[in-house]
Amino acid sequence: MDINEIDPLRCAKFIQETAPKFAKAKADRTFIENYLRTVKSQLMGASDATSLGQREADAYASQKYVDQLNGLREAVELEETYRWQMTSAQAKLEIWKTTEYSRRAELKNLG
Repeated sequence: MDINEIDPLRCAKFIQETAPKFAKAKADRTFIENYLRTVKSQLMGASDATSLGQREADAYASQKYVDQLNGLREAVELEETYRWQMTSAQAKLEIWKTTEYSRRAELKNLG
């Protein structure tokens, strides 16, 4: 990456625009994680099995539970995508700041 290609305003704007998307993705992931407990509880309650272990096994084997896990996988993927995009933009800003500081120091030493 060429340092001259880094546009700090573009990076900052990207972070501003992505932050709400990241927050929503994180909230969705958290909701899905917690809702898994509700799904498991509902499925265990609906099971005809007599033992607790078998009711739990029935719940985990249910398509509804598997569907919820797939939703969690998608939510985590989206959250992580936004998180790493923002981390990348922040790193670019830090690189730009360091380079600009070094450039100004060189100019000061030359002058």
